[in-house]
Amino acid sequence: MDPDIVLFAEVVRTASLSAAGRSLGISPAMVSKRIARLEARLGVRLLNRTTRRLDLTARGAAYHRDMVEILAAIRDAEARVSDRTDTPTGPLRVSAPTSFGRLHIAPHLKPFLDAYPGDRTRSRPVGWVLRRHRRPARSRDPNRASGAAKPDRPSPCRQPSRSVRCSEL
Repeated sequence: MDPDIVLFAEVVRTASLSAAGRSLGISPAMVSKRIARLEARLGVRLLNRTTRRLDLTARGAAYHRDMVEILAAIRDAEARVSDRTDTPTGPLRVSAPTSFGRLHIAPHLKPFLDAYPGDRTRSRPVGWVLRRHRRPARSRDPNRASGAAKPDRPSPCRQPSRSVRCSEL
């Protein structure tokens, strides 16, 4: 795909050489040169440019209309070939503190699954798990090289992880 065509479509969309340059990461001077190069290659003036205005010519409007359709068709073809989609698919795993999960995540799971059903490998409900993570306890004993807690003294930090299964959404 010719990058000058993409640039021309962006210039028309933004109605500004500098705005098109900012969105594509190039300078306004380079935008102007590339539009001039496209016009020279086509042998027709596409834009009437002044210091204050930017207007499409009649041929420029026809060319733009055709190019926008072609660019959209190319984007669609690339998405079909590369299996890209605009919607999320696949499994979703959420790890959050229990209270946060209940208050802020769980209420949004069913609407999310309804809006984006995707290709789930398990039957719905998926079985979302919200876990509270704890750091493993470390021994302060300098004689122990592994740093693990002694088995004869239970650590107060070693508590079972509480999980909430939100599978009845």
